[in-house]
Amino acid sequence: MIDISAVKHSRKKHPNITEADFCLIPLVISMADEIIQGKFPDTVVYRKTLEKEYYYVECTRKGRKRLAMKTFYKTKIGS
Repeated sequence: MIDISAVKHSRKKHPNITEADFCLIPLVISMADEIIQGKFPDTVVYRKTLEKEYYYVECTRKGRKRLAMKTFYKTKIGS
């Protein structure tokens, strides 16, 4: 689940993320190069290398039985 607050957070904290990058989220999730547990409890990180390394972070929401977007960002390859 992606909600507007997660999108706003990503754009504020990671200003290099573009609208076109958000269109890559389904690819990052479905064809991730790596899926790991995040730094915080109940978080999952999907990493996909394209022209940059993309990271999509999901977390479980209290009282709900599904994952929701926490943040989305990209870095230079190997950073």
